[in-house]
Formats: sequence, C-alpha cells, structure tokens
Amino acid sequence: LFAFFLQNNCQLVLYESNPTIVDKIKQGLIVEINSTKHSFFPIISNDPAILSSADIIFIFVKSFSTKDAITQIKSYIKHSAIVVTLQNGLGNVELISSLINNPLVYGSTTIGATKLSANHVRFGGTGSIIIGGDSSHDYTIVQSLLKQANLSVTIAQNPKKTIWEKAIINAAINPLGALLEVPNGKLIENINTLNIMTRIIREACQVACAEGMNIDSNQMIETTLSVCKNTHNNFCSMLQDILAKRKTEIDSINGAVIKYGK
Repeated sequence: LFAFFLQNNCQLVLYESNPTIVDKIKQGLIVEINSTKHSFFPIISNDPAILSSADIIFIFVKSFSTKDAITQIKSYIKHSAIVVTLQNGLGNVELISSLINNPLVYGSTTIGATKLSANHVRFGGTGSIIIGGDSSHDYTIVQSLLKQANLSVTIAQNPKKTIWEKAIINAAINPLGALLEVPNGKLIENINTLNIMTRIIREACQVACAEGMNIDSNQMIETTLSVCKNTHNNFCSMLQDILAKRKTEIDSINGAVIKYGK
C-alpha cells in the first residue's frame, strides 16, 4: 500500500526475502481503493543489495521478523540512510537501534490494508501517520516525502508515547477481531466486545503510565472507537494472519504489555 502511495514521488525499490512473493509482484502489484483496482510494476528483488543506494528505508515487517530483516540488510545499506519504522508492537525501536547505527525515524500509522494475495492489497480506510525521532533534520525529510504522497503526517515530540498509544489500540482491537473473525467495525456494535476492549485499554494505560508515558485511558477509548469506525470494513492484521494460518504479533502487542506490567 505504501509502495503505491510513494511510487510517483521517488525512485522506489522493494526488498522482499521471499522469492515466490517477488515473482508474483513482478507480474504487477494490485492496489484496490474503493473498488477500483490500480496496477503498477515496482522494482523488487530478494537480494538486499537492491537497498544499497536507498536514502530512506521503511521497515514494514512483522515485529517477530524485525531482527532477521535488519540483520539481512545492514551490510548493504548506507550509513547515512534514514531507517523508518511504523511497525506494530513494542520494542522494535530498541531492537533496531541495537543492531544498526543509522538515523532512525519512528512512530505509527492507522492506515488500514487487507492483503488479499501475494500481490493484491485492498485499502482498508484512511488514517494518520505520526512520526518523530532524535533528529528534526531526519524526520522532516521523511515528513516531506510522505506529504508529497498526499498522506496525512504529523510530528510527535514524544514518538515513543505514540508507539505505546498504537500498541494500546492494537491490544484492544486485534485479539478480539482475530478470535471472533469480524471486521473492526463489528467490535463496537456489541456491548460485550466493547466492555472487553475498554478493560484492555484501561489496563494497558496503567502499564504505560508506570513506564513514564502520560496516556489518558478515556482519551484512548475514544481514539480506539474512532479507529474502529474509520476502518469498519477492515480485517485487522492479526485476523488476516489467523485466516492465512500465519504467526501473529500477539507477543509484541498484548504480550509486551504483560511483560512491561510484570
């Protein structure tokens, strides 16, 4: 989805370790927006050397694959390359920082997407991107690139708090969406799921506050309901993983909250 948004504003290359997926995408990447299908042919390879001239590298792998992904690419990327993570879960920033010394920009996005096949993605609803980092020079460059792609992006003074807020939203939506096999909008139509979501948010906010993040639980409940409304037809990523019999990110979302809580 991000490749589609960015394709006209920069020289775009994709690195994907799975050669089968690479072959499929070479046949055309299909992005479906409001029932209209758009096809494009990005430059893609399963050789990490494709990233050697990249100035900005977006990491969009699952949290449990972060270590492998960074290990695969670190010998091939420029020292000046800005690495951007908008991944789900807690701990990605710390892990990436421990493996490479590149400038790092991090935050979250609530833009939804459903992967229908290896080379077919459906846009799941508008959302925002919030980023920050240690260097205003670096995150301003990334902000400019995303704005050129007509994406809604804001700068957070405390991007680690932003990541916690996204993790709290995910902790409330994803497990329930996955267990009940329903799109996000259905979760707020049922008093029982609404009650469970509220309790998850309140508990996760207590943990976040103990970690030094000043996060208001009532505000987070409102935000989560708003995300469910804005992405009402979208299957959350965890449900997509369950249906495809893939490993989920539960350990880096709810599991991470439990770990920090202990």
